[in-house]
Amino acid sequence: MAAIFVISSSFVIDHMNPAEENLNCEFCDQIIKYSTDTVKGPNGEELLALTEITINPLTNIITLESFTKDQGKVLFDTQIESTECSLTEKLTSGKADYIGYIIHKDGSKSQTEIVLEAKNGVVSLTTYNGEKQLGLRATFRKWEIMKNIE
Repeated sequence: MAAIFVISSSFVIDHMNPAEENLNCEFCDQIIKYSTDTVKGPNGEELLALTEITINPLTNIITLESFTKDQGKVLFDTQIESTECSLTEKLTSGKADYIGYIIHKDGSKSQTEIVLEAKNGVVSLTTYNGEKQLGLRATFRKWEIMKNIE
């Protein structure tokens, strides 16, 4: 248990008092939807793609829904196996690291890591596959806490 505290504490950028730390834990337990209109591919190419990523810690699912002119609608879920989160309430700082696997339409799975880093209300997302190769990247300036999700 102490090791988990030490690891999660190492992601906190600002020094906080215990009351603020409890607020962050509550924020990390919320269902949050991030939105953007561009993403970057593994080679750094920028793609116009209306994209929403919903992180649901209650079900341990991250849902990605994206639409591009070339590919149309893309929708898939990532099942989360472990999470380390120190995001601050207004996303002024902190980090969330999600490790799990993508569930493909054919039932197969592929390992992934999703890292969110917050700075001054802007959240950067970076994904990695099981071999730690760089995947999708995005910057989110719009986000909302969801009250109910179906």
